[in-house]
Amino acid sequence: DVPREIGELLSLQKIYLSNNYLSGTIPSEIGRLAELEELDLSSNKLNGPIPEGIGNSDKLILLKLSNNSLNGTIPLQMGNLAQLQILLDLSHNMLTGSIPSQLGKLNRLEKLNLSHNKLM
Repeated sequence: DVPREIGELLSLQKIYLSNNYLSGTIPSEIGRLAELEELDLSSNKLNGPIPEGIGNSDKLILLKLSNNSLNGTIPLQMGNLAQLQILLDLSHNMLTGSIPSQLGKLNRLEKLNLSHNKLM
């Protein structure tokens, strides 16, 4: 599991935890990391929804949550990630629903990958 205490590391700028055997959900406390610029939790065994609080990390320039078992819809709050520039990768999950129009606010984004989900 990604420990909830990660939300106490308020100066944290980069988290790279890809290609492990992390399971459970992404803790909502991750939304408290106001300095976070890069978050890579790809290629794990994470499940459950993407926490809405991730939209509070408004300094994020890269977000990779691909190759997990995340489900539910893409949070509307992801449209608040105005600095997101390099990549938003939510591919190879079990996300459902439609692609939120709020993602249209990410006008700096260079790469978007939502492939291999159950989006409509």
